[in-house]
Amino acid sequence: MKSIIFLSIDGVLNTSYGTDNSLKTRGETHDGTGKPYFCPVACEHIGRLIEHYDTDIVLISNWADDFKSTKDVKLFFKNRGLNWPVIDKTSGSISKWMKSNGTPGKYVIITSDDTLLDFFPNQTVVTEDLSGFENRKLYRKAMNILKKEAIIEKEEVKEPEPKLF
Repeated sequence: MKSIIFLSIDGVLNTSYGTDNSLKTRGETHDGTGKPYFCPVACEHIGRLIEHYDTDIVLISNWADDFKSTKDVKLFFKNRGLNWPVIDKTSGSISKWMKSNGTPGKYVIITSDDTLLDFFPNQTVVTEDLSGFENRKLYRKAMNILKKEAIIEKEEVKEPEPKLF
């Protein structure tokens, strides 16, 4: 299985004060869906992780419920100029997703939800709502997680994991 980025949107790509804040305050959108622009620096960081570590994406946002299929998620990103390899979506438990789909050898969780640290302390990068994933230290942390050797023994998965919001 390829490496996976479990990716949230709010507080990661969709930030309060991303570098594109002037566009958001005017209410403009890129694709006409009413969804805000994403922070371009955060998107660049995700793109680099995908390219350098050959990763796929699983959308873990509550936005996942807005899409009928993974194809719709891919189109949503593509309409924003992001041709990312989205393989799945879930608004529920990452643990349940892994039980159904297998635990990837390498994975990183990029989210603003710090409760995921209780369940995946070595694989989670927690962003702040204001700056999201444009923070270079967080980008480096995600790189370091993906650089590590594949996890030989699977971490014990604690249940129940809270639903993302």
